[in-house]
Amino acid sequence: MRRPAAGARRAAATARDAALQTQIADLGRRRDREGVPFLVRVLAAAERDDQRRLAAVALGEIGDDRARAALESARDDTSDEVRRAAAAALEALGPAPRT
Repeated sequence: MRRPAAGARRAAATARDAALQTQIADLGRRRDREGVPFLVRVLAAAERDDQRRLAAVALGEIGDDRARAALESARDDTSDEVRRAAAAALEALGPAPRT
C-alpha cells in the first residue's frame, strides 16, 4: 500500500486544522453551551496556539461558568495570546459565583 506524498498529508492536515478552527469559532458565535466540554478539551490539549486561543475566545463568547477552571488554567499557557484570551474570557464571565 502506498502512503500519500508529504504534500498531500500536509494539505489534509491543513484542511483538518481549518475545519477545526471553523468549528471552534462557530460554537462561540452561536453561544452553544453544548460545545463547552469540547472547547475546554481544545483549550487544554490543542498543539496549536491559535486553536487554544480561539477556544478561549469562544468560551468567553458562550459565557458558561463551567469553563472557568479551564480558563484559569490557561492563564499559565506558554502562549501570550492564549493567556490574554483566557483572561478576557474570564473577565467576560464576571466574578465566580459564591457557594
